[in-house]
Amino acid sequence: MPMTIKTRNYCTLILFFCAVAALLTNVILLAYAISTGQFTPPDLPQQRMLWHLYSNRYTFISAFISLFLLQLYGAAISLYFVIAFEKTQSTEIVFLLLFVIGCLLEGVRVLIPLFNLWHSYSSLTQICGRAVLFGRTLNPLALLAVAIASGPDQRQNIERNIMLLLGTATVAAALLPIDITHVSPQGFFPWGNGTSLSIARMLIILAAIISQFVSAFWADKLFRLTVGFAALAIGYVVTCGIFSITTLVIGIALLGGGSVYYVQQLHRHYLWQ
Repeated sequence: MPMTIKTRNYCTLILFFCAVAALLTNVILLAYAISTGQFTPPDLPQQRMLWHLYSNRYTFISAFISLFLLQLYGAAISLYFVIAFEKTQSTEIVFLLLFVIGCLLEGVRVLIPLFNLWHSYSSLTQICGRAVLFGRTLNPLALLAVAIASGPDQRQNIERNIMLLLGTATVAAALLPIDITHVSPQGFFPWGNGTSLSIARMLIILAAIISQFVSAFWADKLFRLTVGFAALAIGYVVTCGIFSITTLVIGIALLGGGSVYYVQQLHRHYLWQ
């Protein structure tokens, strides 16, 4: 199906409803887990003093809250895409939709404490681990595509590029080994060659930011657009590793604020063309 504006809007609305459904489902599961006593934090000493919530020490509640905020972010930003770009052609928005999908998949980590999967080797554990791996492979590639594959000359290749990104993330999620015997306090599982994969993800995101700066310079685009993109990308990196209230505030502020600012500047940029 060609990626027309109408098709993109339909896909965005579907993503919005999926995000809302996922958020409501997790809220219902949380209420059920708390009422039945199934809700289980990780086996780590928790900071109980109130002032620790405002320090940079690990608190499980900050990592847990961030998962709900990521799903709320996915619902809000996808709705904003529909409102701001209802009649505007933008390749960037298509790749950002893939980015939102990756953010929403972080929400499966909620299932770890809700179903006490910290020491479980079940199929659900495997699904959670591979869903997060899929999203964390897809998102850096989606950001890179926003930076280097969103020009007017790339619009005829958009379906091919989408399939390339989804295919790469699927292969990585299916083939890379996951150690389900260990769960991080943030609720995700170590991957095989995890350090190398993390470095590769950071380098791809850094390349996306640099490419965006270079494109803005040579194409005489607004540098405000690049600032919003950089804030979005950095916010995503911080949000993936939230461990304290400090990182929660910084990550969500950069991700949410950067996304809104970037989309605003992108919409203004296309209106000027």
